[in-house]
Amino acid sequence: MLNNKNILLILPKFFGYDHIIVSRLNQAGANVFKVYEDMDEVNYFFRFINAYFPRYMPMVMDKYFLKKFLPIANNLDYVFLIRGEFLNPEVIERLREKTPQKCTYCMYQWDSVKNNKNALNLQRYFDKVSTFDPVDAEEYGWNYRPLFFIPELIESDEPELDVLYMCSLHSKRIEILNKLKKICKEKKLVLYKRVYSKKIIYYKRKYLDKREGYVNADNDDVSAKKIDVNDTYKFYNKTKVIVDYTHPGQKGFTMRTIEALGCKKKLVTNNKLIKNADFYDENNIFVYDGEELEIPDDFIHKKCNELDKNIYEKYSVDTWLSSILL
Repeated sequence: MLNNKNILLILPKFFGYDHIIVSRLNQAGANVFKVYEDMDEVNYFFRFINAYFPRYMPMVMDKYFLKKFLPIANNLDYVFLIRGEFLNPEVIERLREKTPQKCTYCMYQWDSVKNNKNALNLQRYFDKVSTFDPVDAEEYGWNYRPLFFIPELIESDEPELDVLYMCSLHSKRIEILNKLKKICKEKKLVLYKRVYSKKIIYYKRKYLDKREGYVNADNDDVSAKKIDVNDTYKFYNKTKVIVDYTHPGQKGFTMRTIEALGCKKKLVTNNKLIKNADFYDENNIFVYDGEELEIPDDFIHKKCNELDKNIYEKYSVDTWLSSILL
């Protein structure tokens, strides 16, 4: 149904997942016009403005977006927005004035409203709003749609790692890592750990701000190098157990959670709502309480149970796209 459809895709640059989404839309026959919303990530000029003249950044961004959007507006069949943290609602209003009446506006939130309040300012301009957060879905009447995994990146490799911990740095994730290192040392488990943070932000928060969640970090555990989604799956393919820590302000399932499902790996998580999920299996998923991380011995060594094939299909990237756009 997307064949020959023109789609304006507005999204953040996100560890290569942005390229995956564009690729899947192209495979479905769509013509995709991609525009990044976090321009300081992809352009040195905007990075300079954001760093040294931040008060001018909103005006510069509005001008940039309109320059990108308006020349193609007349031919659009879809406007597909992911996140929209930095998008001025007035820009979307201007865009709607130029797009054909048949153009469908779809927004997806892979963050909670607590972390992206601009979603509430944008929602009235969209025909369909979907979110990964079940609480936000109920409160705002949005479509509840968890995240996705990418089937073609999954391989049946012989596990070399017992435990995998990969994430972006926020909240209590360093505390969880420090506890995990201790657990793995005591149980003689092979752990691969990698926590991502921009270098300047990490050192500022650790040494200048002395922020909780940063001061106890081992510098060797934190990397400023992003791992592409293709490399991430290579680690999934050779591990037994994936450890997740969901941000306290979120209720939705992390990307790591859904990828553990798709890769048929054991998952250790603090998100208690996962017990309500249609893919929950206590043999496959262990829920720890808050920051009191633990990994039972019998959980690690039991084989992961196979789920119904319809579950895996439901959480694949193609079904994710269909549920949002169609």
